[in-house]
Amino acid sequence: MNRKLSIILIALFAVMFAANLVLFTVDERQQVVITRFGKPIKVIKEPGLYIKSPLEQTTLFDDRLLDYDSLPAKIYTKDKQLLVVDNYCKWRITDALLFLQSVMNERSAQTRIDDIVFSELR
Repeated sequence: MNRKLSIILIALFAVMFAANLVLFTVDERQQVVITRFGKPIKVIKEPGLYIKSPLEQTTLFDDRLLDYDSLPAKIYTKDKQLLVVDNYCKWRITDALLFLQSVMNERSAQTRIDDIVFSELR
C-alpha cells in the first residue's frame, strides 16, 4: 500500500511539472510576448490559460498605467540661479513586441524615460 501511494505521488508530481512547462496564465493586468529561440512568435493581450511549447519562453509586461518618478535634481538656469526640479510621468506599454525589441524590460525603459524627461526639462 505504501509503495502504491509513493508511485501515485511521483506520477502526480511529474504531471504537475509537465503541466508547468506547457501551461501559463495571462492576468488581465498583463500582456505576454512568446518567443522561440529569441524570435517572437506571438503577443497575447487577452487574459486566460494558454498552452505553449516547452521550447518557447514567455515574457510578461504590465498592461496598466506605469509610474516614473525621478529623484529631485539641481539645475542651473541661464542667469545662474539654482532650481531643484522634481518630476514624474505616467506611461504605458502599448505594443509589447516593439517594447521587447527596443528596450527589453521596464528598467531599461525607466532609464530611457529619465534621459528624455530630464533633457526636456533642461
